[in-house]
Amino acid sequence: AKILLQEFVDVKRHEKSVSAAPGFTWKLEENKTVVCEFVIFKTHTNQKVRERTIDNLLTFRTYVHYHLMCSKSYIHTRMRTRVEDSLKVLNRAKTHSTGQ
Repeated sequence: AKILLQEFVDVKRHEKSVSAAPGFTWKLEENKTVVCEFVIFKTHTNQKVRERTIDNLLTFRTYVHYHLMCSKSYIHTRMRTRVEDSLKVLNRAKTHSTGQ
């Protein structure tokens, strides 16, 4: 979660295309709770974009949770592939050493 949340901070700092997005910071509390803070300006609350801003803030937790689960799934897939490749190498080495 730390890497994903830090990416939000870094993108806001370095990408001009998201310069209108609310400011974002996060910190890890002593009890391992993550606290996210958004800086909302008047431009985020005007009549045109107010609903979208509210929707984005309310669904942020779900958004982060979804991407964490996707990342976890991707990492597990890569680990399974590495294990399968290692097993293939070990099986080849086993047959060469026994002379079969």
